[in-house]
Order: sequence, then structure tokens, then C-alpha cells
Amino acid sequence: MKKIFLIFSTIAVFFFLILINSYGAALQNLYSQKPYEEISKNLYTHLEESYKKSLKPFSPADCLGEVVKIVVDKPKNKMFLYDTADCLVKEYDVRLGVNYGQKHFEGDKKTPEGTYVIQNKYFSGKYEKFLSISYPTFAQIKYAQSKGLSAGSEIGIHFFASEKKRGSMGCITVKTKEEINEIYDLVNIGTKIIILPDKQK
Repeated sequence: MKKIFLIFSTIAVFFFLILINSYGAALQNLYSQKPYEEISKNLYTHLEESYKKSLKPFSPADCLGEVVKIVVDKPKNKMFLYDTADCLVKEYDVRLGVNYGQKHFEGDKKTPEGTYVIQNKYFSGKYEKFLSISYPTFAQIKYAQSKGLSAGSEIGIHFFASEKKRGSMGCITVKTKEEINEIYDLVNIGTKIIILPDKQK
């Protein structure tokens, strides 16, 4: 009987020691924990850093894609395509009219200035793909007629492999067929086109 009691006593002491040890460890962990504010701050910082790392650098690929505005910078010989969020979708080097200033008459070799729209898109035998702009306006037609001249027509964006910055007869031209193909696909009829004036007249 004493032997059985001794065995049960030993077992009870063993489990008691385990319980005390576990309880002590729990208390130690409890009292060693950092204040809640510090834990929350560290967690927020960690999440913020993870979020920033997940962000991709801004690139044209992040733009909305649908081109709604074209800006031609005549002084810089550049053309910019923007989407609905004013995000720059594409940028091109362009060749413009040989002569500086606003176009008034047929054959003056000047690129129009002002606000127009892309009036039409079609295949041209000479230039392959052509995007015409809404030049001349009614006011420009009347002005040319008042001088006994024609305001001209068929001004647009097309391919023209010229190394000269002012090498066209009045149109807005790009250097490669790949560029005009891309523009043709990106730009819809009715897209606004703003042509900034030359600084040199």
C-alpha cells in the first residue's frame, strides 16, 4: 500500500512541477511583452514597407492607355500623347514644316498652330497611314480667301524619313513606319490635337 502511495505521490509531484514551470514561463512572456503601442507601430511600419516594396515604378505602361489628347510642341519638335488622366502615354520626335509660324496659305510650307481634332484616318498611297487634322477651320478659309488665296488642306500626321527637324511641307511627320503604325492604332478620330506656336516667326 505504501508502495502504491509513493508511486502516486511521485506522479503528482511530477505533474505539479510541470504545471508550475508552464505557468512561470507564461508569466515571464507576459511581463516581457512590449507595450501595445510599440507593437502596433512596428506592425504598421512593417506593413507600410511591404506595401512600398510591392509598388512598381511609374512607367507609360501604367497609364490608362486610351489617348484623348495630342500636344505638338513646335519649338521642341516633339509630339506627346496623353490619356484621360493626363498621363503621358507616348512621346515622339517629329519633323515639321520647313518655314516657321502659323500656316495661312496653301504652299507656305508651315505647320498649323492652335487647337484642332483628328478628322480622319486612312491609308495613303504616298504616306501609307495618314491621320488628317481639322485644318483649315472656317475662319482660316475666310482669311485666305480675303487675300485671294487658298488656305490649303490635307494637313496631318504621317511617316516621312527625314533627318531634318524642319523637313516637311507643313504636316507633322515621324521618322519610322513603326511609329506611324503605333500612332495610327492609339489615336482615334475626334482626338483633340493642340499645336503649340513657334517661338521663331
